[in-house]
Amino acid sequence: MLAYRQLWKKNSRYSQLFNRFSSTLGYTNNPLSIIYESVSTSESRDFFFGYFHQNFGHLSLIDVYAKAKKLGFDDKRYVFLRSPSGTSNDSYLDLISNCYDIPCIFLDSHSFTYLNSKYLRSNQLADPFCFQFSAFGQLGLYEGWNLVLDQWSQQDMPSLIDIPQELIRETQEELTIYGVDVAKPFVTLHTRHTPRGPADRRGADTSIVSYEPALRYLIESGYNVIRIGNPEPHMLEIQGFYDLGRVTHDPFIDIYLLAKAKFMIGCGSGPLSVPPTFNVPVLYVNAPCMGHMPRFSRSRFIPQNIYSSATNKKLTYVEVLRSPLAFTTAPSIAGLSRIPSSSEDILDAVIEFNQMVCSHNFPILGLHGLQMSLLKEALPSDTAGMLISSSFYYNNPWYLN
Repeated sequence: MLAYRQLWKKNSRYSQLFNRFSSTLGYTNNPLSIIYESVSTSESRDFFFGYFHQNFGHLSLIDVYAKAKKLGFDDKRYVFLRSPSGTSNDSYLDLISNCYDIPCIFLDSHSFTYLNSKYLRSNQLADPFCFQFSAFGQLGLYEGWNLVLDQWSQQDMPSLIDIPQELIRETQEELTIYGVDVAKPFVTLHTRHTPRGPADRRGADTSIVSYEPALRYLIESGYNVIRIGNPEPHMLEIQGFYDLGRVTHDPFIDIYLLAKAKFMIGCGSGPLSVPPTFNVPVLYVNAPCMGHMPRFSRSRFIPQNIYSSATNKKLTYVEVLRSPLAFTTAPSIAGLSRIPSSSEDILDAVIEFNQMVCSHNFPILGLHGLQMSLLKEALPSDTAGMLISSSFYYNNPWYLN
């Protein structure tokens, strides 16, 4: 993609400067001072260094810093450092860093090793799991995230990210190679299947077969449905459904699909955090961590049910929040096991969410007031707050007892 190459030129220049200078100097100078020289501007030299891992979702936190600055919560200039192992999608990192004018330095292995040992461990670089805002001091990850998203939503402010038209055109041309009719509206689907991944992440997995009735409803409603993610063991042969997890494609296509969808259906994984940076609504399905959920505007979730072998019952919302599974994606802990979202729950939530998206109306109902009061009772710290799908509540009225 020729247009995409323009996005990473600036980051590439910063990275080359930094890695060349650090190698030449042999670290006799403070590597952070080298970064100052690499990205020096006439603006304040009060830099804030954020370090990001390869995880997709972590990259969307850069959006929170940029919005915090726009809202007047912070006045520092940011620089973000990327480890040599890369990220799950560097094209997203390049796009947002250019739109926000935030340099991202791609460290080589020598620079990373030195910075990691001397500066990251001594807390001279930013902790990626908390926020440091001038107006509020240090805030926890979800506390700071929700504060910024709440204010941004209340002021009805637009996305800060703009994808160049030439890049949109090139991406659409590539999608046609896979048979996608780019003239039709589409819904983006991301499902997780990690049979060989870390065991403590498999609690977010669910079979794509559970989504089939919902996918057929969306296609009959006039949408294409395009799936991203790792290959699934099951194939769905449905006209209008395109599984890009089974084909090698340009990484930027995933960003386009998350940025331009009518809405996204996601699971407990990093891509769920990306559409809100483009003001795209998200339906969070099979949600595993009730205690950790950012308050994306125009979003709803349906939780997994948690079964207790000790009581032979499913846990209520409050019981889940107070359980060991509230803050983890582990499949099971201490006699508690997960029941993935059912086809019926997914279908009903998708029908409801599609109606909200089409009507541009995301009503806050009485059950949501009940949910928030239960949340504050069980979890005083501000680490959650996405609203539950009313369809799930109507199917499971005991859940908010």
